[in-house]
Amino acid sequence: VVAKHGVAHPEDPLATADLIVLAAAVTSVVGGLLGLQWRAVRRLAPERVVAIVAVAGLCWLAGPSLPGPVLLVLIAIVLAVMQLRTIRWFDRAVAGREALPKAEGG
Repeated sequence: VVAKHGVAHPEDPLATADLIVLAAAVTSVVGGLLGLQWRAVRRLAPERVVAIVAVAGLCWLAGPSLPGPVLLVLIAIVLAVMQLRTIRWFDRAVAGREALPKAEGG
């Protein structure tokens, strides 16, 4: 719905209700990922916490003055950077496990 409003009026900022929905949606999705991660490995990825704060800040501070599509692109960039950071951490963790000596026996 938010993207639809941004595309329908590309030169206008998103309405306050749309900004709230956008921030809440990102918080719900990324917060859900944090919850799953905590249950699985008892670790919280700092990049996800930073992404939630960054998106909320963008919606609150820049949202009322930026055109909708520009705001959506900025949020997409924040989420892409978050995901790249998560993938990089995961790759390092897997590489670290592969470097460990294998247990003998079985």
